[in-house]
Amino acid sequence: MILWSLERSRKNKFTRLFENDTRWRPELPPLSLTPDAMTSAATLADNLLSEWEAHRHLAPIPDYTAQRARLAQQLANMCVVLQSEADSNVDEDDARTVLRPATSLRVGSTGTSGPGRAIRAAQHVAQLAQAGHLGPEPGGPAATALLVILSQPTTELEMDELNTITEYLRQTVCDNQTELIFGHGLQPDSSTELWVGVLLGYSSEPLPPRPPRLLQPAPPATSHVTGRDFYFEAAARLFVQRRRAGGWLLQRQFGLGYNRTGRLLDELVAAGVIGPESESRGWRVLVTDEAGLEKKF
Repeated sequence: MILWSLERSRKNKFTRLFENDTRWRPELPPLSLTPDAMTSAATLADNLLSEWEAHRHLAPIPDYTAQRARLAQQLANMCVVLQSEADSNVDEDDARTVLRPATSLRVGSTGTSGPGRAIRAAQHVAQLAQAGHLGPEPGGPAATALLVILSQPTTELEMDELNTITEYLRQTVCDNQTELIFGHGLQPDSSTELWVGVLLGYSSEPLPPRPPRLLQPAPPATSHVTGRDFYFEAAARLFVQRRRAGGWLLQRQFGLGYNRTGRLLDELVAAGVIGPESESRGWRVLVTDEAGLEKKF
């Protein structure tokens, strides 16, 4: 059984090794959906690619149509998540953030279950992404990447599994300079224990080196005035402005560790800025504007 539409002559040893492994199902969308919902996801994927193509003058190549169809299928799987009610804290605008500056694209998505699921998912999704591209042949790591992970509430993603996936992707299709947009959601209807999708945007120009960080005293962990986390007010404003909440936003914006992020989210819940995390909706922003937010400080 061939699990994705590549010609047999292009399949390598790695592909054949997992061809009959029922724990690996890259051809499945992440959720069980109605035909209308799948059509909607496919339409969104096609629209996103069409928007990108409209801003790129791509040289015609013989297999462009086939490559586009394959990438559109993988991207449609990701669009299922971007359009679903699984609160993964990412949406189609995050996909556009990757697409807008990219001169070349790669996409991969896969689902897996059982022991070793994290490294297996990372290997498979990287392999699928590297199987083809749109635009010029990428000559280096991705400049930007959108990583989306779904897990079932009964088999939730562990922190070490997240580290395994992100580290593997950084070693294969990304690097430490890649801007990574990350979303994770819990979904009881997920077709596998763990589902991973990645959209990779490549630039024709080499990434400029990051400027060296200036050594500055770190801010205090808590404010001596309020007793709350130093980033409490900034985090609250960030969530209200984005109209979404999540630990990944705090980690990405402020460079916080996992434990401190959890404590800060608890403080924001206690203050009524966000609602308690739920399996179906994740974190929900309760304050709708700056005027209401000022009352929480």
